Amino acid sequence: MNTIDHFLWVLSAYFVIRIVQENRPVFWLLLGVTIGLGMLNKISMIWFGAGLTSGIIFSPLRASLKTKWPYLAAVISFLIFSPFIVWNITHEFAHLEFISNATTYKYSTLTPLDFISGQLLLAGPVSVLVWLPGLIYLLFNKNAVKFRILAIIFLTTFIILIINWHSKAEYLAPAYPLVYAGGGQFIEKIFEGKSLGWIKYALISLIIITGIIAMPIVLPVLPVNTFISYSHSLGINHQNAEHNELAELPQFYADMFGWEEMARTVSSVYRSIPDSERASTVIFANNYGEAGALEYYSSKYNLPRVICPHNSYWYWCNPDMQQIKTAIVVGGNMEENKNSCRSVTLAAVHKTRYSMPYENNLPIYICRNIYRPLQEIWKQAKIFI
Repeated sequence: MNTIDHFLWVLSAYFVIRIVQENRPVFWLLLGVTIGLGMLNKISMIWFGAGLTSGIIFSPLRASLKTKWPYLAAVISFLIFSPFIVWNITHEFAHLEFISNATTYKYSTLTPLDFISGQLLLAGPVSVLVWLPGLIYLLFNKNAVKFRILAIIFLTTFIILIINWHSKAEYLAPAYPLVYAGGGQFIEKIFEGKSLGWIKYALISLIIITGIIAMPIVLPVLPVNTFISYSHSLGINHQNAEHNELAELPQFYADMFGWEEMARTVSSVYRSIPDSERASTVIFANNYGEAGALEYYSSKYNLPRVICPHNSYWYWCNPDMQQIKTAIVVGGNMEENKNSCRSVTLAAVHKTRYSMPYENNLPIYICRNIYRPLQEIWKQAKIFI
């Protein structure tokens, strides 16, 4: 998820609350704009829309269906989202291909049990004492019935992600503020004016303390060696949703290491190529992380153009195939490269300690005398995952 996604979910929920309280047309229009922008930012905003539709039907807000405003909001959100639809139609439904591949390969080992158990780590085990009562309060308490739609949006999103079967735990993250709000209201009412009011402050303190303890596990706030020792002391067994092999660090931290060293190594390989050959040389990176790092450091280390077939890079690169005579290939293996080039030389091996294992001991080849049609190579190299 990203911060904009979280913000737009909360903003949309705010407009839903204002509609429940006042049902003014302007809030329907603002809701339509916000959901449309949310879908452009991240298609998972559709889950909010599905929950909103269910919530309108199964809450007192269904009376609004007799007016034009919900439908106008839907039209506005669709129009804002329509460029994404048009782009996919004109690009062979690239996003559907990406989702299919990610579900089939990258996240194929994830199960609903992983998704459910992951919620305790995602939101924090103590916070369940806030969001779960909040969900129940919004669903069943007569004082909160008019805001039941917030719980329905949360539950609809949860059910969609369970049905998907291979959902990552964090997909539910932007929906939590909706039930946190209900939990806060519920707890406030329970202890209002009572001698046990200190319990709510104890709960808040406990959430903050456990959050501070857990923070280094999800944010790189500790130096790497301290982080490793800290993780070991807590008995943390790092895993990732893609089930890639891990070394000493989780992927979010490991992915911060080795990029400049890789660019420096590739630069030394590029400098070893004769001057007369450099103008027709490109770097072929196998994934967008490598490609992005090489482009970022290209001016510092005097690197040639980078091409990459991974996800959107496949469209952005659009290489001029007629000009390519030599390729510096980052990763892969000798046999793969010999399927396209008559001359393949292992020029260097990139090594770094803390990176992801698949980015360590990375071979770098110089490939010459390309004998297959380059357009055919580029089309087969496409990786949407």
